[in-house]
Amino acid sequence: MTLPSSVATTASDSKWRLIEQENQKETLGVADRAGVKLELALNRFFTAWGRTCAEYPVPIIVFGFSTALALCVGFQFLEVTTDPVKLWAAPG
Repeated sequence: MTLPSSVATTASDSKWRLIEQENQKETLGVADRAGVKLELALNRFFTAWGRTCAEYPVPIIVFGFSTALALCVGFQFLEVTTDPVKLWAAPG
């Protein structure tokens, strides 16, 4: 799967700008360098995550659905109190 040229160009241009900024360490402050490194790391992570989700959509959907279902199992043990006396009166 390839991205349209406008998207690919924009993403690669942005990446190269960040790399150029990272290479100009004498003009960047500590916070700017940390921001550039963080942005590059997040860019790599979410690119890999998106590629994985695009290549394997069924397992991702099944995993998400089964996780949500497993987290909702506790609702069957939930006891809802609707008696106003028990809700609003002090115990004892």
